[in-house]
Parts: sequence; C-alpha cells; structure tokens
Amino acid sequence: MTDKEEVVKKLPANESKRTFLKEHPTAQGGVAEDELTLVSSPPLSARSSPEIVSVENWGQAFVETTVRCGVKYWFVNSGTDWPVFIDAIAKRHALGREWPKLLTVPHEYVATSMAMGYTQVTNEPQIAGYHVTVGTYNALGAIVNAFTGRIPILLFAGRRSITKEGFPGTDKGPIAQESTDQAGPLREYIKWDYEIKMLEHIPQLIQRGLQIAKTEPKGPVYLTIPNELAMMEASEITIPPQELYRPAAPPHGNPSATMQAAELLVEAENPYIITRFLGANPAAVDQLVRFAELLAIPVSRAINGYMNFPNTHPLATSISLDDADVIFTIDTPSPWRGSYIPNPDAKYINLSPMPLRIRPYPMAGHYPADINITGDPATTLNTLYQVTSHVISRNPDKLMAVEKRLEKFRTLQTAARKKAVEDAMKVKNDKPIDRKWLEYCISQVMNDDTIVVGRSAASYIEYTKPGTYFGSYPAGSLGDSLGQALGVKLAAPDKTVICGIGDGSYIYGVPTAAHFTSAKYHLPVLFIVYNNQCWRAVRGTLLREYPNGWAIRTNSRIGQDLTLADGESAPHYELNSVASGGYGVIVEDPARLPEALQDALHAVKVEKRQALLNVVIKYAT
Repeated sequence: MTDKEEVVKKLPANESKRTFLKEHPTAQGGVAEDELTLVSSPPLSARSSPEIVSVENWGQAFVETTVRCGVKYWFVNSGTDWPVFIDAIAKRHALGREWPKLLTVPHEYVATSMAMGYTQVTNEPQIAGYHVTVGTYNALGAIVNAFTGRIPILLFAGRRSITKEGFPGTDKGPIAQESTDQAGPLREYIKWDYEIKMLEHIPQLIQRGLQIAKTEPKGPVYLTIPNELAMMEASEITIPPQELYRPAAPPHGNPSATMQAAELLVEAENPYIITRFLGANPAAVDQLVRFAELLAIPVSRAINGYMNFPNTHPLATSISLDDADVIFTIDTPSPWRGSYIPNPDAKYINLSPMPLRIRPYPMAGHYPADINITGDPATTLNTLYQVTSHVISRNPDKLMAVEKRLEKFRTLQTAARKKAVEDAMKVKNDKPIDRKWLEYCISQVMNDDTIVVGRSAASYIEYTKPGTYFGSYPAGSLGDSLGQALGVKLAAPDKTVICGIGDGSYIYGVPTAAHFTSAKYHLPVLFIVYNNQCWRAVRGTLLREYPNGWAIRTNSRIGQDLTLADGESAPHYELNSVASGGYGVIVEDPARLPEALQDALHAVKVEKRQALLNVVIKYAT
C-alpha cells in the first residue's frame, strides 16, 4: 500500500485523533454543489395567549412587560425621573415576586459595562438605566463599546417633562435637561430607538426593542419615556405572546459561495484564518476547531475579545500574511492594519453576519475579498466543513499535505509556549516587575473555574473552554473591564473572575463606582492593575511616528506620564478597594508576587470580598 493510499484510508481515524476539544462525527457523505444540507429542527411551539396584567400606571406597565421578556436585572444610576419605576419594582417585591432586581450602580459607564458583561455570559439582554439626557451621555463611551462589540442590551432613560402644568410630574428637573432629540447624540451607536407615547404601545416597543437587539448583528437599543407619561394612571396592559417577537434567524452562507470557499481552501498551500467575534457564540468554537483541523489551517487571534479557539492547540499560531495564499477572515472587523490587501497574490475569503462592516466602520471596515459570505459563523462553518470534506476526499495529495502542515504547526506551538515560560523565568527577579513575570504568575493561580476579563495573558494562561475570556471592545473606550468583570461575576457567581487592567484604563473605569458596586452586591472580583505609570499606547505611537523627535531625544514624558508629582511614585490604587471594604495591596517586589496573588484569591474565594493588586511594573511596558 502506498503512502497516499494509507492517508486516504486513515482519514476518518486521523480526523478523530486530531480533534482537540472532543470527537466529532465524520461528515455523512458529500454535499452537492447546488444543494443545501437538510437540517432537522423541533416543531414550532404553540403560541401562548396574550396576557392581561393589572397595573396602576405606565411605569408599572413597563416593568411588568420587561419581566415577561426575561429581564432580571436593571443596572441603574437613577435620578428624579425614576421614582415611578422604583415604586413599580418595590410593588413586585412586596407581593413576593423576586424579579426584577434593580442594582444601584453610581455611574452610568460602570452600569452599562456591567449589563454588557452579564449579557456576554448569559446571552440574555438586561437593562442599563439612565437619568434623562445627562445620565445617558455619561454612558456614551460604554454605549459605543456595546455597539462596536455587538452586545444586545436595552438602554432605558426617562425624559424631562414635556408639559408646563396640569399633570403629575410636570415641569420637574432642571429645565436645561430638556432636549429636542434625546437619542440624537448616541444614534450612530445604537441599532434602534423610540420614545414611548402611548400606553398600549409599551409591550410592543419593549418586545420589538429586544427582538432588534438580539438579531444579528446584535447591539444596543434605546427607549425613553417622558416623566408625565411614566406617572400617568392606568388600569391594565395587554402583553402580546413572546413567540411573535423572536429574534430573526441568523443568516446562513450562500451554497455557491461556500463551495467556492471550500475549493480555494483545499487547494491552498498556506491558508490562514483570522477571527475576532467568533467566540461570542460558544457553539462556533467547536465548529472552528473541527474545520481548522480538517485542513490544518492556523488560526490567529485565538484569544482576542473572546476565547475563539483553544490557545494550546497546535493550530493556534500566527503566520506572516506575506506567506499566506488564502486568507480567511471570520467575523472580524479589522483583520490587519494598513493596506486593504497586504498580499496582492493571495485570495481572500470573508465570513460574517455583516461582511461589509458598514456599521460601525463606514470606511475603516473596507477590506476587499474575493468571496464575501453573509452568514452566522457556527452554522456556516458546519456547512463549510461538510462541503470541504467532500472536496478533499477526492484529493489524496492534499490529504498528505494537511498531515505535514499539522505536524509543522504542532512543533511551532510547542516551541512558542516553551519559549514564553523561559522568557518569564529570565526576568523573574527584575525590579521593577516585568510584565512577563506578572502574567506567568497569574497563570499559576488559574483553574477550570476561572474567567479572565480584560488583559488575557494568553502567552501563559491556557484557554481551552469557550466563555473563559472576555476582552475589551473594538472602539477602545477604556475602563470597561471594571464594570464588565462585575457583570460577568453576577452572571457566573460560582466562577472566580480575574480582571486585568492597565493603570490608565483603571482611572477611566470610574473605580470608586465599580468598587462600591462590588461591595454592595457581594461581587468579589480579583482586580489586577498593570501599573506601568504611563499611557503605553501613546508612548508606543510616539516611538513609532517620531523615533528621532524631540520627545524621544529629550526623554520627555509629556502627555504620557502617570506618576505623581515627584515623577517616580505610583498612585496607591489599591486603597480604592480598601475604601469599599475590600483587600488591597501594592506589589513592587517580584519575589512577593506569587504570595500576593494567593492572598488576594483567599480574600475573593474564602472571605468573599473583592481584592485589588496594584502591581508596579516596568515603566511604559
């Protein structure tokens, strides 16, 4: 028997051996070029009846509808427009009804980031609530994050009264809070908005808003209600059946385009996959692993935004775009910087629910591709796997090439992880602390019940399960990780949540509000501040753009420095945690770091209180 015949004969067995997460069944036969794969599905469930609910006012109608739509938590920084909703929720609690729970979060940026973190874990949109115009605009940076991060949440705010007299709630609040278009400043960063004007419309508007938020591409929606209307008396509200407001089914890739993509990837000598949002759907991770293994395609950005691909897998590696002959981008808004086509000789395939990236990337999302597929990654990768299995089964030479390619990347992956540990050991005694040593030490206190938010430390931490990492959002409104981590902890109370954040981002994240919320609602998170006393992004750009400029030649720290007045001392950020009853310590000695991490985790896991390690690392690193 020849080597080629041996590879063909062993294809099913080799496939199961290569599979990293779990065994997958081999494709059941081929898929014809002009046919769709039949998918079994459960029968359509019976539609429930409309529900008539007794209420006392419009505010109660709003609350009662949200409960029936699955909203459990309201993350709110309330104002004078909120008493009617507070009273409505208090009524439910007085009647022995558990939900919803309103969490007082004393800054809108943190409140919105919490709602986002909770939703990322549960895939169930919650409410971020604001006080009219001023509260809404406090949250705008986080709203931009939610939109560019495609996080479905229901943003809700009162509106200053629209009448001068004659109604309860008339002419309340500072007159300068009135706006002709309250949603205007954030409309570029929301999917839909509406101002409630009629009682009868409240259920439909909430149901439609959540339907829009949960439909791909997902994102935030915004509802408002004037103060007088929220307080207006009512007797009952009719809530339509929830089954009529399901989100739209995700798109499935065009069969012809999918076949073209399969043929390109099978013929490729050096195919390459780049992704970003794929891990938002945990089911897509398995599909990507299975498909990447089928052709031994390396996957870049395995841990980027989400856990997209196991970073210990042999294929979790990067190659030069110059070496790739087929580049397959999957659900990523910015696969590379610079030229639209970094390798003119390569072929480009793009798969995404929004492949043209028109919103929110009007021009920045322009990355030309030979094949653009509108599709949900999980379902489309499943079809692509079946089609590709059929195509490659007719090409023994390619089957052998796949085996060789996989072995090459296995060697590279092993060497890269070994080198990362060696690099950390070389700097373990450096003072100030080296970032590599910090991240290696973090990896040593991790286990299967840990979720990381913010800094990934992916060179050292082994991510093998979907939903174990949640990173920052594409727009880069910094500081989101503080609130995001609290939302993740609320959604996954049995998990240990570690939030790694830079000192500059920590300042942006409104830490006083975050630590207060952690203490008030018993959300023990381990916060680790990477204190490099500098805006590292600014410093890096300065070095890149003006390597011989005045700032570099004179060692100027203008516009970059985050030390105190003496130019050396690092702020004691750990005291913010202490002020809210948490554990806090500054760590400057590298030998102390492993013990400090254990002490902090003891506070989180045993004492059930938050902890903050202020780790002073090398300047501007």
